[in-house]
Parts: sequence; C-alpha cells; structure tokens
Amino acid sequence: MKKKSFFAVLAMIAILVTSCGGGGGKYFKKPLSLKPVKITVVNESSDMISGLNETLSKYSIAGYIEIIDGTYSMIPINDGRTYQIDIKVKSIQKANKGDEFEISESGYTPGGTGLYLVDNVGTIIEEWGGVGQFDLMNKDVLKDFLYSGEGECLLRFENDAYPYEKYVKTPEVIAGFLIKTSAYNKTASGEGTSVTDTSVPASGGDKWDILISSYESLMKQYFKLIRDDYAKQTDIDAVVNKSSDIKTQLNDAQNNMSQAQWVRFVDLEKKWEADLEKFMNE
Repeated sequence: MKKKSFFAVLAMIAILVTSCGGGGGKYFKKPLSLKPVKITVVNESSDMISGLNETLSKYSIAGYIEIIDGTYSMIPINDGRTYQIDIKVKSIQKANKGDEFEISESGYTPGGTGLYLVDNVGTIIEEWGGVGQFDLMNKDVLKDFLYSGEGECLLRFENDAYPYEKYVKTPEVIAGFLIKTSAYNKTASGEGTSVTDTSVPASGGDKWDILISSYESLMKQYFKLIRDDYAKQTDIDAVVNKSSDIKTQLNDAQNNMSQAQWVRFVDLEKKWEADLEKFMNE
C-alpha cells in the first residue's frame, strides 16, 4: 500500500469517524483518587516558548496560587469518554486591580495551564504532543480569583480518556498529579498585546515558535474531535483546514526558521503520523 500524505490520512479518518463513530464507552468508568505530587504550580519555561522564558518565569501566575493539599477524584464523564478533575487552590499573592493576565485553556502556548498525571518514577504520563494534558475549563474563574485573593478557588480540568486507558487498568502506577502553567502577568512584564494572537505573528524567529505551538494545539484538538462520537464533521473540517494553512506556512518558511524550530516541526509531523496510524489500527 502506498503511503498516504498526512492530510489525506486526516481526511480518511474524518470520514471513518463520521460513518462509524468513535470508541466511546470502552474506557475506565470509575472515579480514581489522586493527590498532588507537589502543591506548588510548576512554571512552564520550555524551549517550545522560545524568547519568552524569562518573562514567563519572572511574572508567572505560579507565584500567585498554590494547590490545597488533599485527595481529589478523577471522574469519568460523557459515558467514560472524558475525565474531569476539580482542584482547589488558594492565593499566595494577590494581583493588582489593573493587572492583565495571559491565560489560555490548553496547549504549549503562552498562557497554557494544564494538569498532568505523574507515574511512580516521577514522569509525566503521555505529555508528548499535549495529549496528556487536562485542559483548564474555567480560566475566567481563575482570573477573577487572582484579583480577589480570598478563600479557595475550584479549578476544573478535563481531558479525553483514551491516553490513560492502559494506566487506569493498573491505577497503582499513577502516583498523583501536578499543574503546569505558562500563564503570566502581562501588565507587570510590560507587554501591551497578547502574544497568543497568531494572526499578527511576533517579529523575528519567535513567530515560528508561536505558529508551531498553534499547529500542535490544533492537532490535539483534532484528535479529541475524531474520538468524540458526537463531533460534527464541520468542526473536524475547520480544524483540518486551519491546520493545513499553518502547515503550509511552516513548510514555506523552512529557510527562515532556526534548525531547532525546523526539527521541532518535523518531529511533530512524525508524531502525528504515528498517532494517526495507531488510531486507525485500534
């Protein structure tokens, strides 16, 4: 069989999902008790957000909140296709009234805030590609809490069940969870516009990092949709089209990227192709 192009495979999978449905209902359907492996929120300062590491570290919201130690439940919802975890946090620093924060729901983009499961040797489970990240579902609640700094705040995180299927069969391998963030105080850092707006990319090499991160986030969204029994074909098509546009920009920009940026993009392509092949063989 000839090897199909990446987006040809995407299109074929979209048709399969529409005609046959996903694998809903085959995952773990019981609550699982978890404790934080650390109560401090971890600042995300990876090379994926090149050029912003100093800003993210110095003005991270990790300095504003802390996880309240205790036992939490990973609860199956949507007939076991999705997991939900509600976590309580407390304030350790109150934000100024005029501060503006960069907070997004998911992904390795500036502002991304997510929860990750950790195994017994301290390794984050299924982190590569973002598939292991529980997305923050109520970012506006978090923003309001940063200003109030009073009482407790309940943060809700959700993710698809499929990345954890093999782990929940032997839950003793899951040691707990941690929360990572690249959200930060934009006002304190002196920024005037959101760095997550990829319609007007940042100047220089940083814009390619942002576009690659956007591409990665879109593909994570795509995998969620194709595994959702109730996903609309129009939503799948929209993600595929947007991903294709960004991919074209990145391919055309090979000579303008650094070697590290190009390698990151190529590695992502290989990762998605492997994941697609795995999905088709399930």
